[in-house]
Amino acid sequence: MVTDSKSFKVGFFAPSSRVSWIELQEGLAELEKRGFDCVVHPQVKKTHLFFAGTDQERAEAFWKMARDPELRVMWAARGGYGSARLLSILERFTREQGAPPSGKLYVGYSDSTALQEFVRKRWGWFGLHGEMPGLRKFTERKPAELKALCEWVRGGGGGWPELAARTLGRKGLKLLTAGGRSGVAEGEVVGGNLTVVCSLLGTPYAVDFSNRIAFLEDTDEPLYRIDRTVQQLLNSGALKGARAVVLGNFAHCRDVVPLTAARIGGPKKTPLRKELSAVPTLQAMFKRLGDESGVPVFWGLPVGHGDQHFALPLGQGVSAAIEIAAGARFEMRSWGWQG
Repeated sequence: MVTDSKSFKVGFFAPSSRVSWIELQEGLAELEKRGFDCVVHPQVKKTHLFFAGTDQERAEAFWKMARDPELRVMWAARGGYGSARLLSILERFTREQGAPPSGKLYVGYSDSTALQEFVRKRWGWFGLHGEMPGLRKFTERKPAELKALCEWVRGGGGGWPELAARTLGRKGLKLLTAGGRSGVAEGEVVGGNLTVVCSLLGTPYAVDFSNRIAFLEDTDEPLYRIDRTVQQLLNSGALKGARAVVLGNFAHCRDVVPLTAARIGGPKKTPLRKELSAVPTLQAMFKRLGDESGVPVFWGLPVGHGDQHFALPLGQGVSAAIEIAAGARFEMRSWGWQG
């Protein structure tokens, strides 16, 4: 496995929201200590509305770095919102100029879910659902998480077997429903942020879950909105042919209870109903998703926006497997990225 001391050139740009230059510098300094040669596009300092520059500026920054033969890794500075606005521009660039070199790696998550799927399908790139350095929480991640992230980027195994064993313990993942299936679910892992995944449905950029394992996570969404996206997955048939659904963190996804008048004409407001507990409600929502779609659903992968944030390879070259049984472990069997 490659050590942290080896220099490794990586390109950084901002596909979504405006970036705090101070926080990005802190994150880059952490990566430089770990042996990365950080090449930052000046676009990360731009601002337009709530984006890091206009759509054209953000797309051109990504396109330029994607075509640079010396940069085999592209890393999003931060998430937020805006990646999906770049897809049609990148599609046009690809059509007019040809795709950038294949076999590169894109690192990012959350809003970058849209770009992860695009570069996998259109350019033949690898993907890594990994933390981004433009947020303060990057430097606050546990040393084991950062070490594993850097190992994945370099082409190592990220210490996944050991990390999975330690974070999941003996219980493994919770099987919410077998979806009427048995045996072992195996295939590529695709997906990411649930809200972004659903926003792409019905477009040319929708995530293709057929014969794959769907990974989903989210953050800061009220429970009723999570249920809305679950219903959208069901109504659209997006999970048709999926091998399994594996759920990561759903951080800060809580019930929002409306207030109502305690009495007619009275000023005092009281909750309309009892607040629902987040985890059991989320598990019930996703159990229904699996039961109605006929897809096994697992809960508890330590990946996403939550306190536990281990990196997860996505898309091309990924082979993962999970037994359709209670307490099963999510096993990364292979990944084509060699660093």
